[in-house]
Amino acid sequence: GVSRGTFYNYFPTFEDLLHALNTQISEDLDETLEPVRSDITDPAVLLATVFHRIFASFAANPVRAWLAMRIDAHGAPRQAVFEARFDGLYRAGVASGRFRPCDTAAARNLAFGGARMAQREIAMGEAGPDHVVDLTSLLLIAYGLPPEEASSISRDAYEAARS
Repeated sequence: GVSRGTFYNYFPTFEDLLHALNTQISEDLDETLEPVRSDITDPAVLLATVFHRIFASFAANPVRAWLAMRIDAHGAPRQAVFEARFDGLYRAGVASGRFRPCDTAAARNLAFGGARMAQREIAMGEAGPDHVVDLTSLLLIAYGLPPEEASSISRDAYEAARS
């Protein structure tokens, strides 16, 4: 509902528009995760809960999932806040003995890469609940949790995210 000239005053380039959209989506998502971060102390449960809340958000709004996926494909800068939060969570998991030690960037790449592919599957309507439960379970197993515990944590986090 604005003129083209006004629009270009705010977004002179396509990259400026992508950056603004990426920031808005990330800030909205981060805000919805705040209560979870303050209530859950177990790093494994917290990680599973965050992932399932993100997946639920994208399932509830496939257009937003598609938009975030397209923004990522255009090379918009990653949101440093999510990387920093993940790194802190992973280090806390290692310090508490819940996660096995490994390069934090490798752990982050595994989590973020898996999340991006799941986001794509959700946006395309090709991923059901078992997909995200299994993905989160596999992630926790890769970080060192026993399979049965990882599966239980993931299933519980999925159920909590749905409610």
